[in-house]
Amino acid sequence: MQEKKISINIFYNILNQIVSFIVPLILSPYVARVLSAELVGDYSYALANSSYFVLIEALGFSLYGMLQVSANRGDKNYISTIFKEIMIAKIFLMVICIIAYTISFVWLSSDNKILCAIMILNIISTGIDSTWFLTGMENFKATALRNIAVRLVNVFLIIFLVKSEKDFLIYAVIMQASNVISYIVVLPIVKKYIISSKVSFKNILKHTIKSFIYFVPGIVNTIFTSADKTVLGAFANSYEVGVYEQASKICTLCGSVINSISNVVLPRVTYLNNNASKDKSKKIMFKTLRYASVVAIAVTVGIICISDEFVPVFFGLGYEKSAVLLKILAFNVLMSILANYIGQQCLISNAKQNQYNIAISVGALLNVILNFFMVERFQSVGVSVASVVSSGVLFWVVLMFSREIISLRNIIQMDWKATIAAIIMFITIYRLNFTHLFVTLAVKIAVGAVVYIAILVILREETIQEVFVKIISKRRT
Repeated sequence: MQEKKISINIFYNILNQIVSFIVPLILSPYVARVLSAELVGDYSYALANSSYFVLIEALGFSLYGMLQVSANRGDKNYISTIFKEIMIAKIFLMVICIIAYTISFVWLSSDNKILCAIMILNIISTGIDSTWFLTGMENFKATALRNIAVRLVNVFLIIFLVKSEKDFLIYAVIMQASNVISYIVVLPIVKKYIISSKVSFKNILKHTIKSFIYFVPGIVNTIFTSADKTVLGAFANSYEVGVYEQASKICTLCGSVINSISNVVLPRVTYLNNNASKDKSKKIMFKTLRYASVVAIAVTVGIICISDEFVPVFFGLGYEKSAVLLKILAFNVLMSILANYIGQQCLISNAKQNQYNIAISVGALLNVILNFFMVERFQSVGVSVASVVSSGVLFWVVLMFSREIISLRNIIQMDWKATIAAIIMFITIYRLNFTHLFVTLAVKIAVGAVVYIAILVILREETIQEVFVKIISKRRT
C-alpha cells in the first residue's frame, strides 16, 4: 500500500511538473515574439530583485515545516499547531518585506516603478504558501490538480490579453497574480487537516529560530536562479539577460520535472529515518536516484543535440545566442539533479542539514566569484559556464558528505550503461539536418529517444527492464 501511495504521489507530482514544463514551453515562443528580448530581460531583472526579499521572507519555513509535519503526521494536534505558528511567522515577515521592498524599489528606484510594484505579488505569494504542509502529509494530488488548473488559465489569459509590447505590464500582472491564486486555492484543502489548537508566541519565535538552519538552501537557490541575472543586468544589458533567461528557463524546467520524484520521496524517507527503517529508506533512495539519473543523462545530451533547432523554432529571431547557452547549461540538469537527490535523501532526511548547508554554500560562493570574473568579458556565456562549474562542485561536496551512504563508485555502476546509450544517441542525431527546422527537431527527438531506449535494452539496464516488466505484467492482468 505504501509503495502504491508513493507511485500515485510521484504520478501527480510529475504530472504537475510536466504541466509546469509545458506551459512555459507554450508561452515562451509566444512571449518571445510578442515581447522583445529587452522586455523579457526587464521582467527577469525585476523578478530577480524581488526574489531577494522573497528569500528573507521565506526564511527556511517551508523545508523546516515539511520535515516537522512528515516526521509527526500521526499527531494531529501537533501538526495543526505548528502549521498555525509557522503561517503567523511567515505573514509577519511578509508584511516587513513588502514595506522594505516598496521603499527600496518602488519609491526610491528610478526604474520602472509600476513593474516593481507588480512584483509585490511575488512576495505575497510566498507569504501565503502552505503547500509545504501538504507535502509533509504526502498529499500531492490536491496541490497538483489545482496548480494545473491555474496554470492552464494563465496560458489562456496571456494568449488573449497580451498582443504586443504595449501589453507588457499586463503580462507581468498575469504571471505574478497566477502564483498568488494558486496558493490561495490550496488553503481550503489544508484547512481540512487542521483542528482547534493553542498557538504560543514562544513557539512562533522558536520555529523562526530553528528555521534559520534551513535558510541557507533558500539563499543558495536564489543565488543560482537570480544572482546570475542580477550580475548580467548590472554589468551587461537587457538583451544578455533575456537570452540567458530563456536558456536557463528550459534547463530549470527539465530539472524540475525530474526532481519531482525526489520531492515526493523526501517526506517518506524522512518518516522512515525517524522510525527506525533506515534500510528501507536507503533502498528507496537508490531506486529513485537510478530512475532520475537515467532520465537526466538523456535530457542533458538531448538538449545539447537539439538546441540549434529548438531555439529558433520556439523563441524566434533575436534569441540565437540562447542556443549556445543551452549547450552549456544542459550540464546543469545532470549536476543539479544528482546534487539535489543525494543532498535531500542522504543528508536532509538524516538531519544532517549543517553538512548540506556547507556544501551548497561552497557552490554558491564559487558561483558568485566566477560570475564577477567572467561576466564583463564573456557576458551570458561566462555566467553559464560559472553556473555549470559551481553546480559540479556542489555535487562533489554533497557526495563527499554522503560517502557513508553512497559513493562515486555507486553512481558510476548505476549510470555507466545510460552514459554509453547517451553517447551513441549523440553520435546518431547531432548532425541530422533537414530542410525545415521543425522537421529536424522532431526527427532528432524521435530518433534520439528510440536509440537511447534501444541501447538501454541491449545493455539490460535495470531501470528500463523494471519498466518493461511492469508494463508486461499489467497487460497480462
